[in-house]
This record gives sequence, C-alpha cells and structure tokens, in this order.
Amino acid sequence: MTLYLLRHGDAIEIGYDDAERPLSQVGEQQASVVGKFLRASRISLDRIISSPLVRAKQTADLIHDELGTKVCSTSEYLVPGADQRQLIAHIHQLSEASVLLVGHEPQLRTFLSTLVTGTPHAEFALRKGTLASVDIGSPIVPGTGTLRWLLTNDQMRASLRR
Repeated sequence: MTLYLLRHGDAIEIGYDDAERPLSQVGEQQASVVGKFLRASRISLDRIISSPLVRAKQTADLIHDELGTKVCSTSEYLVPGADQRQLIAHIHQLSEASVLLVGHEPQLRTFLSTLVTGTPHAEFALRKGTLASVDIGSPIVPGTGTLRWLLTNDQMRASLRR
C-alpha cells in the first residue's frame, strides 16, 4: 500500500474557532499545486481521507476536484490529538492500494515517524502543503514503512514548471 500524507494548506488565523478556520488564498493555491503535481506525476489515488476540520477538508476537496478520486471522506482519527492506533486500524479496513491522508501537525509528523522508524520521535519537517509518500505493507506494522519522498509545496510547484 502507498500512503500519501499531506499537511493541509495555509489557513486564516484570526476570526474563527480552530475547527472552523478556512484555507487562505495561499492555502487554496497550495492545495491546487498538490493536485496538479499528483496529476502530472500520474499518481492515482483510490481514496482521500481528511480530518473533518475545515482547512483539511477544503484541502482534500480541492485535490479531489483536480483528480476526480472515487472516494473522499473525513475521519475523526486525523484530528489533532487522535490516537495513531485508531488511524492504523481504520486504514487496515480499507482495500485500496493508494490513500491520501490530509491532516495536521504534529499528528502527521509523528504518524510518518511511526510508520518509517517505529517511534514517534524522528524529526520530519511537514510545513503546510508538504506531501510525503510512504510504501508500507498491509497490515501496517510500525517501523516497516519506506519513505519514498517528501516534497514541500515549493518543490512541487518547481517540478510543474519544468
């Protein structure tokens, strides 16, 4: 299975409760870049799962619109503070070969670390709009994932210009 982990795009900081913060114009552009990068790279997704928080859901929806992915849903297991074991159990129930998870920091960073190193303590930089690709067997066993690549939004944007 290939898991893609994406930190949501930039969000408006003031005037909203945290769960309701929408993407800023920059965040919408970041999500668009990810969708275009995935399309240009011929990466097809069987499913997109996002946190139900507005900024993550908007990020996922923009990518879904770009790619036409069959399934786009939300999961409480991607909200800040969720238990990684529940997310792993949820992913185990899926039969898809490629899944994009759209979430938040520090959960995505620690989940990526757990997948690749078996411990949540490795330091990966997941700025807003950063996308990682991890190959991992099913069932998921922490520490057995292979990090294929990790790209910032600027790196994806640059690759689209070539």
